[in-house]
Amino acid sequence: MALLHNPLVHALIYVFFISILSLHTTFSSKPQGEALVQWKNTLIPFDSPGDYDMLHSWSLNNLESLCNWKGITCNAGGTILKLNVSGLHLNGTLVNLSFNSFPNLISLDMSSNFFIDVIPAEIGSLTQLQHLSFSFNNLNGTILSQISHLQKLTFLDLSWNRLTGSLPQSMFTHLTNLEFLDLSLNHFEGPLPGNISKLSRLKELNLGRNNFSGSIPDEVGLLHHLQVLRLSENLFVGKIPFSIGQLKKLQTLDLRANSLTGPLPSSFTNLSQISVLDLSDNLLSGKLLPHFFSNWTELTYLRMRNNTFTGIIPSEIGMLGGLQILDLSRNCLAGSVPATIGNLTKLDTLRLFLNNLTGTIPHEIGNLTQLTLLYLNNNQLYGKVPDSISGLSNLLLLYLYANSFTGSIPKDLGFINTPNLTFVDLSKNNFSGKLYKTFILNSFLQSKLIVLHHILAEAEACTSNSSLLISLLYPVTSEGNLEFVTLVIPLFLYLVCFDISIQALLFFDRRYSCNTLPTYVPSAS
Repeated sequence: MALLHNPLVHALIYVFFISILSLHTTFSSKPQGEALVQWKNTLIPFDSPGDYDMLHSWSLNNLESLCNWKGITCNAGGTILKLNVSGLHLNGTLVNLSFNSFPNLISLDMSSNFFIDVIPAEIGSLTQLQHLSFSFNNLNGTILSQISHLQKLTFLDLSWNRLTGSLPQSMFTHLTNLEFLDLSLNHFEGPLPGNISKLSRLKELNLGRNNFSGSIPDEVGLLHHLQVLRLSENLFVGKIPFSIGQLKKLQTLDLRANSLTGPLPSSFTNLSQISVLDLSDNLLSGKLLPHFFSNWTELTYLRMRNNTFTGIIPSEIGMLGGLQILDLSRNCLAGSVPATIGNLTKLDTLRLFLNNLTGTIPHEIGNLTQLTLLYLNNNQLYGKVPDSISGLSNLLLLYLYANSFTGSIPKDLGFINTPNLTFVDLSKNNFSGKLYKTFILNSFLQSKLIVLHHILAEAEACTSNSSLLISLLYPVTSEGNLEFVTLVIPLFLYLVCFDISIQALLFFDRRYSCNTLPTYVPSAS
């Protein structure tokens, strides 16, 4: 009995059991290691050996260190729980991988590789799996019904592949623990089944860029935990279901590029958490009701381009103080640009072109100091372009063409207060007055493209002290009307080089340098 209390005996017993456990771990994990090495040997090596060697630790000579292999996570018993080979540039198929060798696997990530062929039916043996991603590969074939055996799945991502066919009904009735489902960028087709409502725990659903058809089922509105819904670039028709407006946790709704019709459901006022809303490129109609905007105060991204919306832009749009992208272009909107648009001080992009907007550009547009892209072209706007537009210091592109603007072009536009401006199109308007040399000369100095054709103007005299000179040569009518046909670069603008050192300066479209322009160089005298 004294031996049992001997510390040395205790230590020997501990070492013995650790050795037995280690030996058991080695034997229990050996088939898993062998299965991985066998699959690795079927992969196609790349020309660059570095890519293939990403799995150099996977070796039969290294089985005792299986849990230290790249991409492997084990439990305390040495059994593989997680397999992650994402982004390793692996090239081959999944057919040769013995999935049933990994009965305890809870996470499998094979995304961002070059796997081809089908998803094997044997995938159904991974009944403990919670996370599965095959995204960004070249897998083809259909989703087999065996995937419905993975009833513990909470995350399923098969996006960016070449999968085809319709979705199996059993997928929706059995995978009821799913919280994330992404099947986008494949070739799935057919209607979306109503039993999608069985996926009641879904927080994110992305079916975009497929060939799904028919109407969007009302049952989508029963996914009460949904935060992200993307059904864009499919063949959906009919009205947007009223039930979608009941998804009060929804933060992103992307229905663009379908053939949806009718007005926005009145229930959309309930989407008080919506941050990203894209309904572009559909056949939607009706008016943009003020109470929509007054409830969408979390919006950062709003695109409704290329529909047939009518009526005015409500002044309540100014309540969207966090908005960064606003695109209402290619509709039938009328009325003026509301002055409250100046409240959108975080706006980066404003696209209102190809509507029937009238009135003047509000002075408050100068408040949009974060703006980089401004498209107001192809409307019926008139009056002077406000000087405040010259204060948009981050502006890159300015499109005001095909309106009825009058008066002079703001003197400082683009070159003093807006140094980043690289493209200005003011054509097809009724401007008059002077073209200031600061406006023209700096466009050349900074290789900026300005479209000015159909402008009535008197050019300010250019001095010969500049290293560059803009000359009004031709064609000019007796009334001073500059007729430039359809050229992007007006015919009357010619660059005259006085300093050969600047000959590398490119002429607008960066095809011509000073010494290659079709003009004359004055003599030194």
